[in-house]
Amino acid sequence: MKKSLTDALKILEQEIVSCRLCPRLVEHREHIAKVKRRAFLDWDYWGKPVPAFGDPMAEVLVLG
Repeated sequence: MKKSLTDALKILEQEIVSCRLCPRLVEHREHIAKVKRRAFLDWDYWGKPVPAFGDPMAEVLVLG
């Protein structure tokens, strides 16, 4: 069962990272990835939604 849950979470993560349903949010995150804050000019930005991480069998789920 754990493998199928892990596979399902990977599929969900791919869907989230590639999602473009909200044009304003897509525009904002892509702008931020290109035009960085002065404090982070030398950092590489992901520029996409934050993917999931952690134990897929965890007892606690944090959404934010």
